[in-house]
Amino acid sequence: VVPDEPSRLIEQGPEIPGGHLLHDLLASMPALNINEGPILGKEPRIYPLSNPRLIFIPTEALPCVASSTAAYPAYMDLLEQDLILRYLRSRCHSCNRLETEGYIIGPTTIRNKKSPRKGSIPTYQFRETPSTELQAAGTVCAIALDCEMVGVRNGRQTLAFLSAIDFLTGEVLISRYVNPSEEVLDWRYKFTGVTQAIMTSAVACGAAFGTWREALDKLWEFMDDSTVLVGHSLQYDLEVLGISHAKVVDSAILTA
Repeated sequence: VVPDEPSRLIEQGPEIPGGHLLHDLLASMPALNINEGPILGKEPRIYPLSNPRLIFIPTEALPCVASSTAAYPAYMDLLEQDLILRYLRSRCHSCNRLETEGYIIGPTTIRNKKSPRKGSIPTYQFRETPSTELQAAGTVCAIALDCEMVGVRNGRQTLAFLSAIDFLTGEVLISRYVNPSEEVLDWRYKFTGVTQAIMTSAVACGAAFGTWREALDKLWEFMDDSTVLVGHSLQYDLEVLGISHAKVVDSAILTA
């Protein structure tokens, strides 16, 4: 949600997106050997502020269109982030469970025999996440992911908005509209907050990805096959992104 008022500083407590979930994870974590050394693999993106209770919220020129994102300060030190990441990796679901829930994973020969439950992208166009060895340095260890979808023909859905947040620091990586790849029959405004007029404005002012492939390429600037994706019923988000990825922590599975 983009604020209607001018850019401002809002005083609030030390919270970041998903903060309550991080607190619950820390509270339930088993004892870990912290002498194993760091596994983050890089320095996290931390944005120190003179007043740690102030978070900057930018104003966009076009109402309801997010063309840039805010930088959120991290409130966990490196040790806390390391412990959270170890815990997340330990809670990734098995490939069997993911396949049971409708995730499209596995070798191409297997994937091509399956059909997305709701997504409009055929499985032969799904792409596997780049391997760690092939990716550039600076990938994010854990990403909270959420997509907004709109309805297209044959009861399918396609991508209209992509949100990605660094789970460990709260940094907003992507918050951007995506121009639908097919004719939209149902904008689902009550749930997505997206209308045809908003999408048209976003595309016109350059605040939208041109295609789902462009959105996917941007997401892959931040992740590789070792990145943990965190979200709710992520099989549908990955379907509209055309992603085959096996390291997932799905809150729908955890709370089933």
